[in-house]
Amino acid sequence: VAPAGSPKSQAGQGKVIVKIMPWAYVWVDGESFTGKSAQEAGPTLTRRLSSGKHVLHLQDPAERKRDFEINLKPDQVLRIEGTFDKLSMR
Repeated sequence: VAPAGSPKSQAGQGKVIVKIMPWAYVWVDGESFTGKSAQEAGPTLTRRLSSGKHVLHLQDPAERKRDFEINLKPDQVLRIEGTFDKLSMR
């Protein structure tokens, strides 16, 4: 039980932060990364996802594409950062 006044962690969820310079479109499991109907692009995007395996699809301004499979653990914060050609996951 979380102490009064503190945010309660949602069981079975983690957070993915994608920070790509200069920017990229990002999809997760075939839908826009932000979960909105319109695709958003940005240098930094954040989304909570259920724990487990997901596929991230990235597309840069030159329409180059990259796919990543991730395995998100509950309460994990996964950061994917860098340039489109050189990304790190931590």
